[in-house]
Amino acid sequence: MAYTLKKMTVVALLLASPAIAEISAANLKEAVSQATAACLSGTQPAFPQKSKIRELLKQAKEKDIVGELDDMLASDEVSECLNLGMPNTEFVWRSDAEQFLSDRSYQGWLRQQTEAALEAAREEQKRREAAKQIELANRVVYACRKLENRDPVAAYTNEICIDVFREGDLPNWDNN
Repeated sequence: MAYTLKKMTVVALLLASPAIAEISAANLKEAVSQATAACLSGTQPAFPQKSKIRELLKQAKEKDIVGELDDMLASDEVSECLNLGMPNTEFVWRSDAEQFLSDRSYQGWLRQQTEAALEAAREEQKRREAAKQIELANRVVYACRKLENRDPVAAYTNEICIDVFREGDLPNWDNN
């Protein structure tokens, strides 16, 4: 793709202008494409183009349209641009992480996601267990009160009911 300097300048000015209120996926794709082309052409320093691509990605995240750019961001050209001047690291677009990551960083990200999911599952299990314990306690209190109404001797000699009554649920105490 041949891009003229005039065309790249116009796109750069448009993207830098605060007057643009609406950023669309098409606009961002075009801007990423032009930044990538400029980066790979060798006519401009790669670092500003890499920064521009990252800034465009940030804008896409803010507008929640990253998914619409997945194919472009995963292209070999974009990865090649971002990896220029970095011989020991290869950044690749990871659509699930919505960012460019090296293999090592991606493994770390996956580990964090797994740990977060496991922690959420543990918290949910604790919440469910606590809810079960509360329900069980309510049912035991109900059963002991029912037993006390039917057969007070059985209720006051039942070890479980004695524990319930000791904890403050002594039926008919206020009437005495």
